[in-house]
Amino acid sequence: MISNKNYLFLMVARGGSKSIKDKNLQKVGGKSLIAWRAITGLKSGCFSRLIMSTDSETIADEARASGIEVPFMRPQYLATDTASSVDVVLHALEWLQTNDSVEYDGIFLAEPSSPFCRVVDIHAAISMFESSDAELVASVVEAKVNAIHVSEIDKCSDFSRVSQRIGQLSSGNRQQHNKQYYMNGCAYLFKPNEMIAGKSIFPLNGTTKVFEMPNVFSIEIDEPLELELARFFWASNKVDENSLLQSDRNA
Repeated sequence: MISNKNYLFLMVARGGSKSIKDKNLQKVGGKSLIAWRAITGLKSGCFSRLIMSTDSETIADEARASGIEVPFMRPQYLATDTASSVDVVLHALEWLQTNDSVEYDGIFLAEPSSPFCRVVDIHAAISMFESSDAELVASVVEAKVNAIHVSEIDKCSDFSRVSQRIGQLSSGNRQQHNKQYYMNGCAYLFKPNEMIAGKSIFPLNGTTKVFEMPNVFSIEIDEPLELELARFFWASNKVDENSLLQSDRNA
């Protein structure tokens, strides 16, 4: 899919992950999480430029080896546990405004923790972005647990709000609920000017459009068990390189 618009592929990865040591460099199917995001981004043929924002020289080297530019290093204050992803993106956009003459129509945010984003998903995001008035296009996956079953727990371990809601239902079967979805972290495509003006990836007043992805490709790796699950999906051929590189949603 070649578009006549200019899109930036922005990968973000910091070096100080705690739940999984060197998380973004961990391998699934013989390649790092960074490499898989780079491979599908490059294969999509959609991006005028593909860059990485990182504070880590090791991650920068892996990005370059995977075909991604690292035109700047992220400052340390944007590499802490409390650093906002919005501030990281804003820093990258400010650098581009100063150092890149291209006006980008959209920014595709790519996080290595979602390594199974396919070429077809990138194409779906851009197609929806170009055919709608959305400020943000994102990927979603069907939620296995309906929100009626979810609540905070107070200091007294009280969960009465949930049981009362369920008690009002004719049965406890999940089939009686409408399907619900959540953003799976694989694809965020947004307008840079609106993002800068609102200082948020998520538009407060504008429109967000979404497209659904299958559960098996929607894994988001934040904990060791999720990394093991991704490797299991690969070892059991539920995910492979061909499925990540396909460009037809019906293939």
